[in-house]
Amino acid sequence: MRACSILISSWWSHVALEMTIESILKRTVYDNYKIVVCDSSSNNSKERQYLRQKRDSGNIELLECTDRGKLGFLKHGEAINRLLQCCSTELACLLDSDIEILEGDWLSTLADFIRNGKDLGAGDLRKGGCFLPQSIFRGPLYHPSCLFLNMPAYRCFGTDDDWPEKGILMAEYKYKYKFDNWPQCEGNNLVYNYDPKMAGVHYDTAGRFTEKVLWENPEGLRMYSLPPNFIRSAYGISLGPKIYHFEGMSAHHQALDGDYMRGRVALLHERLGLLRTE
Repeated sequence: MRACSILISSWWSHVALEMTIESILKRTVYDNYKIVVCDSSSNNSKERQYLRQKRDSGNIELLECTDRGKLGFLKHGEAINRLLQCCSTELACLLDSDIEILEGDWLSTLADFIRNGKDLGAGDLRKGGCFLPQSIFRGPLYHPSCLFLNMPAYRCFGTDDDWPEKGILMAEYKYKYKFDNWPQCEGNNLVYNYDPKMAGVHYDTAGRFTEKVLWENPEGLRMYSLPPNFIRSAYGISLGPKIYHFEGMSAHHQALDGDYMRGRVALLHERLGLLRTE
């Protein structure tokens, strides 16, 4: 069985991080994997203490980040860059720190997509859209909440700037004319096609990687879609079937007030309690 690294970026993840790691360790049946966490929480935080305990127990590898910049934490894309740069295995799975693993074969299902050197990976392609109130365009991206990569192919294909989080002027956006016939996400504040009046482009994490897959890629490397309903989010109706994403709970969102957010935190605690009793 090919070696796989599960790469997790962590910052102030609270109970969501524990849910992610404990559910991986308890439920994953893949025989050859390791967990690597890049953490930019403060040195005395509960997150850092928990991660050190898991490292000392031999459950994870830990990258402790002290150069956290002006914001006091690494941006998600910066942390992903570090994780990919240090990855030593043939396969890698980027995973958010607010994921519950539900079925043991989740990782082997992803590994089955990588059959030869032309298979780059598998992920969830989100199609983006134009946000009119802010005059901002969000391009398509392979969402890194669960993104599987063939590392030899990625090293030939990828560069250190694959995972930026930034904004640029629409006039400078190289691919703005790719969207004339691109079906956009539906919603009250979305339009279906690129609007030349848009002021700027917001690069989500994995935006540059996605551009290269869709519109460059001279090697013809393949990205596969995740199986139907492979990953469900907190905005869905139910858990499962293989992975549940507590979307928005991987960082500071847990500190926000309101009944909805408190309900999400309570669900995390409930699910972690059930996991501990298995």
